[in-house]
Amino acid sequence: MPLHLRMKDWQRRELFLVGVPAVALLLLCAFSIVKAVKATAAQVLAQPETMGPQAGLMTNIAFTADGRTLASASALSSTETEVGLWDVATGQLKRTLQRAKLPIKAMALTPDGKTLATVGNSGLYLWDTQTGHLVREVAPLDAESVAFSPNGQWLATSSKDQTVRLWNAQTRALLWTLARRSNYSWGCSLSFAPNSKTLACVGQVRNVLRDKVRGPEITGGSIEVLDVATHQVLRTLWGQWATAVAFAPDGATIATVSKANVIPGGSSNGGSVRLFDIHTGKMQWAAEYQQDGPFSGLAFSPDGKLLASECSDHRVRLWDAHSGVLQRTLRCLKPNQSDSSPATAPLAFSPDGRFIACRGEHDVRLWDTSQL
Repeated sequence: MPLHLRMKDWQRRELFLVGVPAVALLLLCAFSIVKAVKATAAQVLAQPETMGPQAGLMTNIAFTADGRTLASASALSSTETEVGLWDVATGQLKRTLQRAKLPIKAMALTPDGKTLATVGNSGLYLWDTQTGHLVREVAPLDAESVAFSPNGQWLATSSKDQTVRLWNAQTRALLWTLARRSNYSWGCSLSFAPNSKTLACVGQVRNVLRDKVRGPEITGGSIEVLDVATHQVLRTLWGQWATAVAFAPDGATIATVSKANVIPGGSSNGGSVRLFDIHTGKMQWAAEYQQDGPFSGLAFSPDGKLLASECSDHRVRLWDAHSGVLQRTLRCLKPNQSDSSPATAPLAFSPDGRFIACRGEHDVRLWDTSQL
C-alpha cells in the first residue's frame, strides 16, 4: 500500500494519510513518499488519490548538496510565492522564507545550502536559508533561469533581455554579460558542467516554425556551451527548440528536452529527449513522444545511469542514459488534474540518488528509486 503524506497550507501544516498505519505520523506533511512495485517500461506507477484543501501550485524544487534539505516554491497567486525548506529525513518543515510579493520563475541553492537564489520578473534575490530572511536584491532584472556552479563560485542567470549574466557568488559582483543577436532569445534553462568551467544555455531563434512534413528536426533552436572564464561560445548544438538542458555527472555528455511539431501560434504537440557528446556535438540518441505534449523538466541521477524527464502529461519518464531505453514512468499528477505549469517543470534527484522529487499540483512527491 503506497504511503501518501500531503502538504496542506504551510501555516496550518495539517497531515493527511491515505491507507497507512498511525505510525506514519512520525513523518510530517512535506512529501508524498511512494513505495511502488517494480514495473515494466510500458507501465505507469500511479500516485494515490489526494484529498483536502490545497496551497498554491508547486513551481520549483531543489535539494541541498548534502541531500538533507529540500526547498520548494509554491505560487500562492500570480504575484506572490512562498518558499519552504524541508527536512528530507523527517518530512518536517524547517522554516519558511520571508514571504515576498514577487513571483519566482526559478531558484537554486548554493552547494553548502546556506543561500537560496530566486529569479523572476522583479529581479534576482538571495535568501539566508538559516534565518529565512531576504539577504540582498542583486539586480532588478527579468530573469527566466538561475544556477550556481558546483564549486560555489559562480551564479548564472538568463533573462528576457536576451542576455546571460555571470556573477561572483561570494561578492555578488557582475563578471560578464553575454548578449545574443537581435533575432535570438535565451530560453529558460541553464546548467553548469561538473567542473564548473563551462555553462550550457538554452537559446531560441525567434519566429521560426517547424514544418511538420519535413521530419523530426526542429529548426531555429540551439544549445550554447560557454567557457565560464572567457564567456566565449565553445560549441553550438543546433536543431533544438529546447526547453531544458542538463550536464551529465561525468561532464562528457549533455541532455536536452525539446518541443516538437511547432505550429503557428507557438503551440506544439509532443517533444523529444536527446543526448549529445559535448566534445563532438554528435547526438548519441533521441527519444520522441509525439502524443504526450512537450517535455519540460530534466535531471540526471548522480551516478549518471538514469535520465529523468517530465512531460506536460504530468508523467516523469526514467531513461537509461547510455542507451535511451525507457525504464520507468511515474505519474506526478492525477490523469485529469488541472495544471498551470511553469515553463520548466521542477524535477530533481537527491544527491545520494535515493530519491527523485517531482511536484504534485500542490505538494512535492518523493519516489524511492530503490523500489522502482
